[in-house]
Amino acid sequence: MRGTSRSVGTDRTGGFRAATNYGEAPIVEWRKMGTEEGPDNVTFWYGAHLGKTEFRIERTVTMKRAKHCVRVEEWIENLTPFDRPINWMQHATFG
Repeated sequence: MRGTSRSVGTDRTGGFRAATNYGEAPIVEWRKMGTEEGPDNVTFWYGAHLGKTEFRIERTVTMKRAKHCVRVEEWIENLTPFDRPINWMQHATFG
């Protein structure tokens, strides 16, 4: 498939299977940019450069103490000299 990368994982029985990643973000190296700890929450900042698409992406992950939720915010910067349409979609992945 165009625009995808292949990776290997395991299925529920422990057998190997091929999986497809859509886009670069799941497979590039993310760097930790900072941490802030307050009395009610902790926030982590991460960033990555998406070389194929020429985007810079930053993400914050905030966890509130004694709560069962996580807040994720993202910022994307287009590094090309021209405008481009984008379709951004999120879904949770556990495992």
